[in-house]
Amino acid sequence: MPLPPAAETGVVQTVRGPVAAADLGRTLPHEHIVVLQPEALQEEIQKDLRAQITHNLSTGVLVQSTEGEVRYSWRGLFYLWFQFLRDLVRFS
Repeated sequence: MPLPPAAETGVVQTVRGPVAAADLGRTLPHEHIVVLQPEALQEEIQKDLRAQITHNLSTGVLVQSTEGEVRYSWRGLFYLWFQFLRDLVRFS
């Protein structure tokens, strides 16, 4: 069951439990919470993906073929294998 809004109860649910709104003092808006339209969200995802691919190409994890395809280099494959082994040890 959803909690009633703070305006109705005077209480705000925090990670440390309920706190009276009057005890919060001055609060700032959460600038990292942004509502994007689907088109803008798709553009942001594409921008982040291009940035990741560019970074991995510059560090040698990925290589680009003459046809324009991108694949893992030997260095990238060793990196993936090392990450797999590290996760295997950590989760076992």
